[in-house]
Amino acid sequence: MDGSSVADVKSVVAPLNFLVPMAEKPVAYNYEPPPGTPVRTGKSETHRVPIRDARPMIGDLSLDKEGFALLQHKTAVTNFYDEEQITSVYYPECERVMQAATGAARVVAFDHIVRNAAMAAIKGSGIKIPAKRLHNDYTAWSSPQRVRDLMGEEAEALLKNRFAIINLWRPIRGPVLESPLALCDAQSLEEENLIAGDLKYPDRTGETYSITYNPNQRYYYFPKMQADEVVLIRCFDSAPKGAHRFSAHTGFDDPTSPADAPPRLEPADDRVGHPLGQPVQRVGLHHRLARGRQRCRRQRCRRGRRAPGRCRPDGRPVNCQRGRARRWPAPHREGFGRLLPDYLSVGEENRQPVP
Repeated sequence: MDGSSVADVKSVVAPLNFLVPMAEKPVAYNYEPPPGTPVRTGKSETHRVPIRDARPMIGDLSLDKEGFALLQHKTAVTNFYDEEQITSVYYPECERVMQAATGAARVVAFDHIVRNAAMAAIKGSGIKIPAKRLHNDYTAWSSPQRVRDLMGEEAEALLKNRFAIINLWRPIRGPVLESPLALCDAQSLEEENLIAGDLKYPDRTGETYSITYNPNQRYYYFPKMQADEVVLIRCFDSAPKGAHRFSAHTGFDDPTSPADAPPRLEPADDRVGHPLGQPVQRVGLHHRLARGRQRCRRQRCRRGRRAPGRCRPDGRPVNCQRGRARRWPAPHREGFGRLLPDYLSVGEENRQPVP
């Protein structure tokens, strides 16, 4: 969508975090790095940019042009923290959504991640913090490499055909009032602003793009997303050439969000691959949970009795009175601030380094 067609679209001006241009290749660790090694190299800089309301132009958006689109979809999943439901119910749902949206001959959902800023502080939880820096989950190198990692002997034959890697992002609960998702119009990206960086795992090294600032970039968002809405984000498509086959996204602080806005809780992304001479689709599921308070996962109070009541954001009951846990006080009284977003994300390259 060109600039002239969006001149009258409502927008907010908000700070987004970009990578400061650097001579070395950025490196990030998805595990505890060796002593003395930083978790992430490179510095960020903040620029205030207009982020346009994309709802008035939903019918004009497409994966082929802007690199993102909004769809309606109701899920049968009742608990996005249940691994069994994710793999047995949600993965097939995502595959069907992606196949209908793209016409792909084969779609494969292959990974997921949970993001929750409060619960990420619990050591060993396996939960990651939300990402608030502009990035794209795959690069020109890591996209075909991920196909090779996943598809084994089929990979080379599949890579002779068109393939794509796409995230499917949705709120678990709505409306989303805090930390909505900003999406960059792929047509406004330039090669010089896509900075490849290593993402290190214990057993392999992936690669993602960080984004440097360019005033010509155009950003959009979908205000107040509901639980039956999903955003498709094209991370890579082998058909187009240049920077336009990628995209960029990030969570951002919406200046119009109410001070008491419930937090964003979301399965972040499912990735789906589709081979057999047809595009490989990776689906990313970003789900937002707008839940102000959460149930205690341990279900026990400090005296060891069952505690079906509400808990602190870190999962501990606040107190026990004869076997009953009290509802924890308002966040500002406890000094927690607002309970932070919860995410579930599919696809390893989307995983963020340990905080």
